[in-house]
Amino acid sequence: MNDLNPQSADFSSVWLRLWTESTHDYSIFALSPQGIVLTWNPGGERIQGYQSEEIVGQPFSIFYPETERASGAPKAALRAAADSGRYVVEGWRVRKDGTTFWANVVMTALRDRQGQLIGFGKVIQDVSDKKAAHDAVLQSERSFRLLVQGVTDYAIFMLSPDGHITSWNSGARRIKGYTEREIVGSHFSRFCTPADVAAGVPFQGLETARREGRFEAEGWRVRRDGSCFGRTSSSTPSAKTAIWLDLQKSHAISPNAGAQASCLSKPKERCFRRRRWKHWENSRVGWRTISTMFSSCYGATWNCLKAGMAATSGAPSVSVTRSTP
Repeated sequence: MNDLNPQSADFSSVWLRLWTESTHDYSIFALSPQGIVLTWNPGGERIQGYQSEEIVGQPFSIFYPETERASGAPKAALRAAADSGRYVVEGWRVRKDGTTFWANVVMTALRDRQGQLIGFGKVIQDVSDKKAAHDAVLQSERSFRLLVQGVTDYAIFMLSPDGHITSWNSGARRIKGYTEREIVGSHFSRFCTPADVAAGVPFQGLETARREGRFEAEGWRVRRDGSCFGRTSSSTPSAKTAIWLDLQKSHAISPNAGAQASCLSKPKERCFRRRRWKHWENSRVGWRTISTMFSSCYGATWNCLKAGMAATSGAPSVSVTRSTP
């Protein structure tokens, strides 16, 4: 065997047999054109539980759940592989002991030099752990969305890296007045006063959070009806993501043009500043409460949002706003 020439006609077949027989992480076997198991390997023994003498000669449909056998899934898989040359799918498969596992399956049609179908090569990998982890993340995300949508005291919404709104909750609708259909896709700077936008305040906030991992500010914000309310905000950082928490005290102003122009007037500004420390303390307490609640109940999703795709340079932000009447 050590003298086998890689250029010889036998090398490929011998190499393939040695690789198959030494592989334990994948179930690798050959099927006849009719789907009868012709070969077996140690990976098949480990993953599916059958010894070679038990499974060779049996139809491969034995690996399918009863419902899929009844629906004709095994025959459909053979047809798909024969027609396209390759069939890839993920789904439940059955072990010898009757337990099921989530499998990644690749079936390849094998043809001779004349193009005649002589069988199929099949590779199965047990990816149950990946499936369980994926399902856990999906469930956590669903739970998180339900929790966020049920919060009415806080406006919680996601921002894209460039500041566009990608999600909206009922609290945001109540506090800011926009429906999800109206606001998603808009830039969050529309909540800022014209003077702040002209001064570049929202863009400076994004840049500061991106650069320093933290952004703090106080100022006025504009509702859909044009009225303004004062805001004290704190931003809690993650690795490369700005997680924004804005807790806001509402100072109603008549939504006419004069009132809009006076959103940053000196009297209002002084009134706001006199109360800022109280609001600031409320902000700190509120942030710790929300962060702790989300982390304890929905840690996987919340931590994903906070560290959230830290490997990507343009991770989204989460903005959380509270308005106190």
